[in-house]
Amino acid sequence: MDTYSKLVTILLCILMLSGSYFVPISKSIDSVAISIFIVVLIILVVLCFFPVKIILSEHEVIIRKLIGSIRIPLKDIESVSEAIIFPIAMTISSQGFLGYLGTTMDGAKSYVTNRKKVVHLTTKDNKKYLFSPDNTPAFLRDIKALIK
Repeated sequence: MDTYSKLVTILLCILMLSGSYFVPISKSIDSVAISIFIVVLIILVVLCFFPVKIILSEHEVIIRKLIGSIRIPLKDIESVSEAIIFPIAMTISSQGFLGYLGTTMDGAKSYVTNRKKVVHLTTKDNKKYLFSPDNTPAFLRDIKALIK
Protein backbone atom coordinates (compact mmCIF):
# COMPACT_ATOMS: atom_id res chain seq x y z
CA MET A 1 0.00 0.00 0.00
CA ASP A 2 1.13 3.54 -0.60
CA THR A 3 1.73 5.94 2.30
CA TYR A 4 -1.67 7.64 1.98
CA SER A 5 -3.53 4.30 2.11
CA LYS A 6 -1.55 3.18 5.15
CA LEU A 7 -2.30 6.44 6.93
CA VAL A 8 -6.02 6.33 6.08
CA THR A 9 -6.24 2.68 7.15
CA ILE A 10 -4.53 3.28 10.50
CA LEU A 11 -6.58 6.41 11.28
CA LEU A 12 -9.90 4.79 10.34
CA CYS A 13 -9.14 1.72 12.44
CA ILE A 14 -8.30 3.91 15.43
CA LEU A 15 -11.42 6.03 14.92
CA MET A 16 -13.71 3.03 14.50
CA LEU A 17 -12.30 1.18 17.51
CA SER A 18 -12.36 4.26 19.75
CA GLY A 19 -15.84 5.10 18.46
CA SER A 20 -17.00 1.63 19.38
CA TYR A 21 -16.15 2.48 22.98
CA PHE A 22 -17.47 6.06 23.15
CA VAL A 23 -20.56 5.86 20.89
CA PRO A 24 -22.69 3.19 22.58
CA ILE A 25 -25.47 4.75 24.65
CA SER A 26 -24.90 2.26 27.39
CA LYS A 27 -21.36 1.78 28.66
CA SER A 28 -22.08 -1.80 29.60
CA ILE A 29 -19.56 -4.45 28.64
CA ASP A 30 -22.13 -6.01 26.26
CA SER A 31 -22.75 -2.89 24.17
CA VAL A 32 -19.04 -2.08 23.91
CA ALA A 33 -18.26 -5.69 22.95
CA ILE A 34 -20.99 -5.65 20.28
CA SER A 35 -19.67 -2.35 18.90
CA ILE A 36 -16.11 -3.69 18.71
CA PHE A 37 -17.40 -6.89 17.07
CA ILE A 38 -19.19 -4.83 14.38
CA VAL A 39 -16.03 -2.78 13.69
CA VAL A 40 -13.90 -5.92 13.40
CA LEU A 41 -16.52 -7.46 11.11
CA ILE A 42 -16.45 -4.39 8.82
CA ILE A 43 -12.65 -4.57 8.63
CA LEU A 44 -12.77 -8.30 7.83
CA VAL A 45 -15.35 -7.80 5.06
CA VAL A 46 -13.16 -5.13 3.41
CA LEU A 47 -10.13 -7.41 3.78
CA CYS A 48 -11.92 -10.07 1.71
CA PHE A 49 -11.49 -7.83 -1.35
CA PHE A 50 -7.88 -6.86 -0.61
CA PRO A 51 -5.52 -7.91 -3.44
CA VAL A 52 -2.60 -9.83 -2.05
CA LYS A 53 -0.69 -10.47 -5.25
CA ILE A 54 -0.85 -9.84 -9.01
CA ILE A 55 0.42 -12.83 -10.97
CA LEU A 56 1.18 -12.90 -14.69
CA SER A 57 1.39 -16.42 -16.09
CA GLU A 58 1.74 -17.60 -19.69
CA HIS A 59 -2.05 -17.85 -20.04
CA GLU A 60 -3.67 -15.39 -17.62
CA VAL A 61 -3.45 -12.50 -15.20
CA ILE A 62 -4.45 -13.49 -11.69
CA ILE A 63 -5.50 -10.94 -9.09
CA ARG A 64 -5.19 -12.98 -5.91
CA LYS A 65 -7.31 -11.65 -3.05
CA LEU A 66 -7.37 -12.82 0.54
CA ILE A 67 -10.50 -14.75 -0.36
CA GLY A 68 -10.70 -15.91 -3.96
CA SER A 69 -9.00 -14.80 -7.14
CA ILE A 70 -9.88 -13.05 -10.37
CA ARG A 71 -8.52 -14.77 -13.46
CA ILE A 72 -8.28 -12.87 -16.74
CA PRO A 73 -7.21 -15.04 -19.71
CA LEU A 74 -4.59 -13.30 -21.87
CA LYS A 75 -6.57 -14.19 -25.02
CA ASP A 76 -9.46 -12.04 -23.69
CA ILE A 77 -7.39 -8.88 -23.19
CA GLU A 78 -8.18 -6.00 -25.53
CA SER A 79 -5.79 -3.41 -24.08
CA VAL A 80 -3.48 -2.84 -21.16
CA SER A 81 -1.77 0.40 -20.18
CA GLU A 82 -0.51 2.43 -17.28
CA ALA A 83 -3.27 4.54 -15.73
CA ILE A 84 -1.97 8.09 -15.70
CA ILE A 85 -4.71 9.77 -13.68
CA PHE A 86 -5.57 8.40 -10.26
CA PRO A 87 -7.67 8.77 -8.15
CA ILE A 88 -10.65 8.50 -10.43
CA ALA A 89 -14.27 9.09 -9.52
CA MET A 90 -15.57 5.97 -7.81
CA THR A 91 -19.17 4.86 -7.34
CA ILE A 92 -18.32 2.44 -4.54
CA SER A 93 -14.88 2.60 -2.95
CA SER A 94 -12.82 2.22 0.17
CA GLN A 95 -11.12 5.57 -0.72
CA GLY A 96 -7.77 4.64 0.78
CA PHE A 97 -8.93 2.23 3.49
CA LEU A 98 -6.77 -0.82 2.69
CA GLY A 99 -6.16 0.70 -0.76
CA TYR A 100 -8.63 1.83 -3.41
CA LEU A 101 -10.98 -1.08 -3.70
CA GLY A 102 -14.30 -0.71 -5.48
CA THR A 103 -15.89 0.32 -8.75
CA THR A 104 -15.11 3.41 -10.81
CA MET A 105 -17.67 5.59 -12.59
CA ASP A 106 -16.90 3.82 -15.89
CA GLY A 107 -17.49 0.41 -14.30
CA ALA A 108 -13.86 -0.65 -13.81
CA LYS A 109 -13.18 -2.92 -10.84
CA SER A 110 -10.44 -1.33 -8.77
CA TYR A 111 -7.92 -3.38 -6.80
CA VAL A 112 -5.40 -0.55 -6.43
CA THR A 113 -3.07 -0.55 -3.44
CA ASN A 114 -0.57 2.01 -4.73
CA ARG A 115 -1.76 5.09 -6.64
CA LYS A 116 1.65 5.48 -8.32
CA LYS A 117 1.64 1.98 -9.85
CA VAL A 118 -1.74 1.59 -11.55
CA VAL A 119 -2.43 -0.63 -14.55
CA HIS A 120 -5.67 -0.30 -16.55
CA LEU A 121 -6.72 -3.52 -18.29
CA THR A 122 -9.72 -3.88 -20.62
CA THR A 123 -11.04 -7.18 -21.92
CA LYS A 124 -12.68 -7.83 -25.30
CA ASP A 125 -16.09 -7.99 -23.63
CA ASN A 126 -15.44 -4.50 -22.13
CA LYS A 127 -14.69 -5.55 -18.55
CA LYS A 128 -12.24 -3.10 -16.99
CA TYR A 129 -9.79 -3.63 -14.16
CA LEU A 130 -7.43 -1.35 -12.25
CA PHE A 131 -4.68 -2.91 -10.11
CA SER A 132 -1.18 -2.28 -8.78
CA PRO A 133 1.55 -4.77 -9.67
CA ASP A 134 4.77 -4.50 -7.68
CA ASN A 135 6.78 -3.46 -10.75
CA THR A 136 4.44 -1.72 -13.21
CA PRO A 137 6.94 -1.15 -16.07
CA ALA A 138 8.10 -4.78 -16.00
CA PHE A 139 4.51 -6.05 -15.76
CA LEU A 140 3.45 -3.94 -18.78
CA ARG A 141 6.49 -5.04 -20.78
CA ASP A 142 5.88 -8.72 -20.01
CA ILE A 143 2.13 -8.72 -20.61
CA LYS A 144 2.45 -6.83 -23.90
CA ALA A 145 4.98 -9.41 -25.08
CA LEU A 146 2.59 -12.23 -24.15
CA ILE A 147 -0.59 -10.81 -25.76
CA LYS A 148 0.97 -9.97 -29.15
